Amino acid sequence: MNHRDSQKLIDDLVKDLSQVKSIPTPRTMVMQWAVLIYFAAIAIMLLKGPFRADWYQISLNHPRFTWELLLGLCLPVLGIVSLCLLVRPGRVSQKSWISWGPLIGLGLLTISLMYSLYTPAAEISMIGKRPWCFQETILISIPLFLAGLHFVRRGYPLRPALTGTILGLSSSLPVASLMHIACMYDPIHILQFHFSPVIAFIIIGATVLRLSK
Repeated sequence: MNHRDSQKLIDDLVKDLSQVKSIPTPRTMVMQWAVLIYFAAIAIMLLKGPFRADWYQISLNHPRFTWELLLGLCLPVLGIVSLCLLVRPGRVSQKSWISWGPLIGLGLLTISLMYSLYTPAAEISMIGKRPWCFQETILISIPLFLAGLHFVRRGYPLRPALTGTILGLSSSLPVASLMHIACMYDPIHILQFHFSPVIAFIIIGATVLRLSK
């Protein structure tokens, strides 16, 4: 085959090809997923009712309340970063602290919430009580969990139990944390109706991925 025939063959092979889109980087995936989670959670919660009118004032006057709120909202983002690393073999070993960071942060948040049983982070109030907050937390978290599960299964998690744990945390904690400013403030109420679904989703996530290994 001479040079002209080779060139013609190459031209025939590539003439109908279309440009292939590049694969999103982990940073892009994290940003897209985080925006989706919080946008969906906030939008659905607002459909069910407004946030507390005094949440901004409480945040300014009670630093520990603000700490719990911000920690609860930031941990899922770190969890998404961890998931992106956990489903990409070879990346976790260099940044293992990131994969365990969400669980360490969850431990700190749990300690703070337990401490609030004895010394509340803000004044206990029935203002803004949502009668179905427990059901809302679960129902809003379910589609977020399923979307995350679909993403995880597209990868290859070498640590299924840890991956499932962080998946459960990242999909339910945003809703539970937003309930901090959308529902009444009472540490007992928060632990029973806002925080308990997070523990449930963590157990479900770890179990599902562990069994599907």
